Amino acid sequence: MTTAGDGILDAMATHGDTGWRDADTDQWRAWRAYSRVQLRLSYEINRQLQADSDLSAADYDVLVALSGSGGGRMAISVLAKAEQLAIPVIVLGEYRYGIAQSRNKAGYSTWLNNLLADCMVLDVNEETTLYYAEIHLDLRRSGRPIPSNDIWVAALCRQHRLSILSRDRHFDVVRGNKRIDW
Repeated sequence: MTTAGDGILDAMATHGDTGWRDADTDQWRAWRAYSRVQLRLSYEINRQLQADSDLSAADYDVLVALSGSGGGRMAISVLAKAEQLAIPVIVLGEYRYGIAQSRNKAGYSTWLNNLLADCMVLDVNEETTLYYAEIHLDLRRSGRPIPSNDIWVAALCRQHRLSILSRDRHFDVVRGNKRIDW
């Protein structure tokens, strides 16, 4: 029997790191069983969320992120205290990608349009590339890489002398930028 997990593992076998190929047959079977369970669990969680509340897993993740942090603070209270609101164009693209996958496209699109009415969109320009190169090189030399999109976000925030509102702690390793946790 072939499952979706088999295709993923086959792709790993042809394109990924080959160090795992030394695993013996029992380890390989255990890995395949684990992968199937993980895929099935993800599918079932998504199916149950849709059946019970008409939410996709992506919608649920957004609601959890917006509901607040362990300290009980709401994201909205952090935003209300800000002197200036800005969204890096990279983040805007990530929002639009998430909305495109959502079952609540209309609602999230309205939310995003309302947010954009109160925000400045930070576009990448030639000056941004200088900050990007500086940050990327510094992170590479320190051995602490972060995702490429987040380097662009950090570069835009540094260029405009703005703090980064994010739960992603990897922004803390970017020297010269300040992260505000929410």
